[in-house]
Amino acid sequence: MHKLPTINFTNKRNLKPGSTSWLATSIEATRSLEEYGCFIAEFDKVTPELNDAVFKGLQDLFDLPIEVKVQNKSAKPLYGYVGQIPFIPLYESMGFDYSNTPDGVKSFVDVMWPNENEAFSATVLAYNRLAAELEEMVTRMVFETYGVEKYLDAHRKMVTYLCRGMKYRAPEKNETNMGFVPHTDKDFITVLHQNGVNGLEVKARDGQWFTVELKPSSYIVMSGDGAMAWSNERLYSPFHRVTMNGNENRYSIAQFSFLEGIIETPKEFVDEEHPLLFKPFDHLKYLEFYSRPENRTLESALKAYSPEKNETNMGFVPHTDKDFITVLHQNGVNGLEVKARDGQWFTVELKPSSYIVMSGDGAMAWSNERLYSPFHRVTMNGNENRYSIAQFSFLEGIIETPKEFVDEEHPLLFKPFDHLKYLEFYSRPENRTLESALKAYCGV
Repeated sequence: MHKLPTINFTNKRNLKPGSTSWLATSIEATRSLEEYGCFIAEFDKVTPELNDAVFKGLQDLFDLPIEVKVQNKSAKPLYGYVGQIPFIPLYESMGFDYSNTPDGVKSFVDVMWPNENEAFSATVLAYNRLAAELEEMVTRMVFETYGVEKYLDAHRKMVTYLCRGMKYRAPEKNETNMGFVPHTDKDFITVLHQNGVNGLEVKARDGQWFTVELKPSSYIVMSGDGAMAWSNERLYSPFHRVTMNGNENRYSIAQFSFLEGIIETPKEFVDEEHPLLFKPFDHLKYLEFYSRPENRTLESALKAYSPEKNETNMGFVPHTDKDFITVLHQNGVNGLEVKARDGQWFTVELKPSSYIVMSGDGAMAWSNERLYSPFHRVTMNGNENRYSIAQFSFLEGIIETPKEFVDEEHPLLFKPFDHLKYLEFYSRPENRTLESALKAYCGV
């Protein structure tokens, strides 16, 4: 059973650079980011009064008319309003750039409240400056732990902050409880805070999902794709999601650090045992790459965008088949890889007379998950082309779980559904990012 480490940032002795306690806290924070990609920070510089004001301000913000909220726009991809998305109906968020500066806050508030909202402006600016202080502290600790503090000043000069306020409303009866889809953060370091409603789940390196429970004075500090690339994968950028249970709305506020410039792996992270994994890349151009619908289905957008080789060897992205049963045959060139139930990927080697028989989402739903619909992908190595031919079986009608598959130990997992309409659902770009399109479409 996984549990995030909790690190104390309230003890002033721990926060004096160069002290023994600073060094111990630095090592603990860095190791936590290596193991889990995040940790819980106890941080008391945000007073209870400021904390209450932040979440009161978020409620006021999301109570604004939708025609006002959609005016939250940005030239930078994924920085503005996000909401009204059918497959994640519980989620709504707004964001603004340069969030720890008066000008950044003003540019956002002027759009939301043309007649000003001084209380909101003062509250958010005060909070964001303290969140930036925590981020700066953790970043310094990481650089010093790795012995690359000589790069810190140049790094800090490139950092800008995006503040995003998020609302996850409580699900209604028979409505999905998926607050937000599994994803990794695309920034360098995230500082996340929430009201008293939990829901955050993190995927550990072993593939297990676990729930994060936070106290009101606690914060999540998380490393993003930028930090993972910079550290040559020493730091971990974890998949995480939000699942809503109960009847209370969840509000959270996140501050993301982005670099207006190039992320490059320091030479100190590269040796014979740790070959270079990522080319230098423009951080905001990576965000633009990820914002395209076709790239959100990638298992690792980062590796697809910035591989060390000149061209990716990804033949096809990880996916499950949407049919009932697939029969697949190939020429003599291998490349098929399958993800086992334990999360491990393995290569399938076939003889010329061999075939792959695979169960798809239709079979998994029909069997109430007794049959497994595996994620699989194609990776190309070598200099030969690979040709394959597949025959997919689809039902022109309703897939329904037989009653023989349902009992007290095996409750019904999927409602009856039209097979071809499910395929139509999956064909929409926004649904290809779902960890399980099948459960989103017809899960009980």
